[in-house]
Amino acid sequence: SVHMVAQPIRKLWYGILCGGGAYAESTDNVQVTELFRVGKTYEKIPVDPSYILNGKKLPGLQALISLYNSAKTRYDLMLEMLSSNTQTMLSHPPDFQWTLPIAAIRSFIHCRNLLGENLFDWEICALISCMVLNKPKGAKTVQRTKSFVHFAAEWHVMVTTTIMTCLCVLKPVPVPSPSKFYDGETIFACLAKWQHKPVEYKRINIKNKPDLELFEKIYSAATEGFQGKISSTSEEKIKQNSAEEQRKRDIVEKIERQRDRHKIQEKQAVKKNTFDLLESESEEDDEEMTVEPKDKSNKKSEKEQEFQFEELRAAASSKPSSSKKNPTPPPCPPPPPRPPAPRPLHSSPTPLHA
Repeated sequence: SVHMVAQPIRKLWYGILCGGGAYAESTDNVQVTELFRVGKTYEKIPVDPSYILNGKKLPGLQALISLYNSAKTRYDLMLEMLSSNTQTMLSHPPDFQWTLPIAAIRSFIHCRNLLGENLFDWEICALISCMVLNKPKGAKTVQRTKSFVHFAAEWHVMVTTTIMTCLCVLKPVPVPSPSKFYDGETIFACLAKWQHKPVEYKRINIKNKPDLELFEKIYSAATEGFQGKISSTSEEKIKQNSAEEQRKRDIVEKIERQRDRHKIQEKQAVKKNTFDLLESESEEDDEEMTVEPKDKSNKKSEKEQEFQFEELRAAASSKPSSSKKNPTPPPCPPPPPRPPAPRPLHSSPTPLHA
């Protein structure tokens, strides 16, 4: 959530509203809960109030009311809460119209640094240009990248936090219009114009001399004492190059890991196939060993059967060929039956019996 960037300052609010440093020593502690949007719902996150600021106890709300007539004390406390208690800022009169815009930039730099991130010098120049210059033409046509939208949202949170901090210490300085800090269309145009440009680009971007002098004055006050906490454009390019090189190395390592994984899989597949082959061969050997005694017992009968089969096959093959060469004559018909013998003509009479 972009609201996390301003949480260190909000903890100071809670410390003042809960009674200040004197209240921190009591046992009756108050638990503060913030709501953060997570998707379409809100999640409650407990927050511990801060009762100490730069080694000093914060005053409670009642103590601030008693200091209502001492605007200078409350003004110094506001600058300290916004990380803006520098010599340049303290030298400005309380009615200086650029006090809160400069304090917003300084608190933005400080809070981003607490998160482990640095603002780039061209981002600060874009914020100052958004304040100093009039709304550029064609601002609506600027492409709003994801990084630009996130940066603009964080800046909007810091502007709101700066104004609320001024109200929390009972408004020691006049609060300017939010349009002096932030314009939704101008901020994207300035970010696009200043992206990756050095600070010297100000002489090209800002033609009007009074605007250029005001730009330099605000930039000097906003970056005072933040050496090492602001990244330059050259550092950004080095970081981008190193990130690109790291990305290439990651791709190469990923390809090598895939290649090694493929080789291991191939070796495992070959090993598995070899194991399966050896296992199948061993099973075949076992089958042969179990069948071998039966073969020995029937060896003679099989040979006799083969010999008889060969004889039958030879006889069958030779039989048709011989019948073609010497065909067997058909059998002779049986002789006709003989006629009965004729009776003699003069035969003796048959004797008569008496």
